Amino acid sequence: MEIYKPVKITPGMEEVTPKIVDINSWDIKIDKKDFKFQLDKTEDKRVIFKLINNEDFLPLYYALLVSVEEFKNMCPIFEMNNFNKIDDIYSLLYDTINGKKYSFKQNDKKIILTFHYNLFQKKFDLSFDLNEQERKFSFEEVYLLLRKLSEENKSMKEEFTIQNKELKNRINILEAEIGKKNNEIIDMKKEFKELKDEFHQKIIFDNCFNDSKIIKLKEEKNKLISWISEKGIIKEINLLYSSKKDRDGCSSFYNKCSNISPTLSLIKTKKGRKFGGFTFGKWNDKNKISNQTDPEAFLFSLDNMKNYKILKPKLAIASYSDHSSLLTYGNNGDGCGIYLKNNFLTNGGHENHTSKVYNIDTKYCLSKEENFNVEEVEVYSIIFY
Repeated sequence: MEIYKPVKITPGMEEVTPKIVDINSWDIKIDKKDFKFQLDKTEDKRVIFKLINNEDFLPLYYALLVSVEEFKNMCPIFEMNNFNKIDDIYSLLYDTINGKKYSFKQNDKKIILTFHYNLFQKKFDLSFDLNEQERKFSFEEVYLLLRKLSEENKSMKEEFTIQNKELKNRINILEAEIGKKNNEIIDMKKEFKELKDEFHQKIIFDNCFNDSKIIKLKEEKNKLISWISEKGIIKEINLLYSSKKDRDGCSSFYNKCSNISPTLSLIKTKKGRKFGGFTFGKWNDKNKISNQTDPEAFLFSLDNMKNYKILKPKLAIASYSDHSSLLTYGNNGDGCGIYLKNNFLTNGGHENHTSKVYNIDTKYCLSKEENFNVEEVEVYSIIFY
């Protein structure tokens, strides 16, 4: 492929503009911008290529003036006998443009116009450099341009005002819809949580205290689960110690229950009373007397369906290394709420109605007696999520 460029480029189109005798123009796009591509013929046998930007209103355009001699020096096609006149060359260029056998390429301050020809079964590209020119506007042109810009500005403002109003209305509608959806999502989350909690509670209910010799009633199980659930989300409730299986001595109890937290203790007397306690404290017989602090500890009565909160958290539970007692809720100095004696199936347990450690509301509200006989004791480990 051969590329021919004009020998001579003549800028300054203002000198030849008055001599134009023929004008043809086409609307084209270069880099997504609108241009007017103009092909002019002058009285002195020359051709003008001109590109005017129709979008930016700049006092600039691109142009080139070419004579017959220059055309003939550029390409063999113009040396043929039938291209001796500027009219013939102009007609060829006009036909080429109408046939869309041309292309543009922007390069710095000039635009390259290229015509594509086939001659003797060979392709020829004829290129022209259209240089940037300064356009001189008349007063009338400037006035018309300013009026056009003013009208466009007014129209844009009106359109912007309408669009802005529509946008605000749409935003208000969307915000209302979003608020409604958010409320729906909140309600759905709440409903989902309730269903999840209900399902979880059902799983816990169906799988805990099933082997208990003390808990037999559905109401008792429900009440225990509700009290424990106030301390956290229950994952598992497992039996640690049973007096029926593990004997009633301190050694057996501490062997099964030491250093496990939290725990739930259940006691049933021979008169059928059911009560116990919950604590995050750890049962441990390694020290002489080991008091455990626990602000979450509580005692409860399944007969009264009530629980009794801690008043003195530093004295929540006590462990005795001399094995004199076990499951001691409270402290001897301030009065133990309840405790079991070593070998409690024989020796029984004790309830102190003057205890100041737990919020006991009535005398002997747990066992109904100061010294009680024990029928069964169970201790459970609680696992929270």
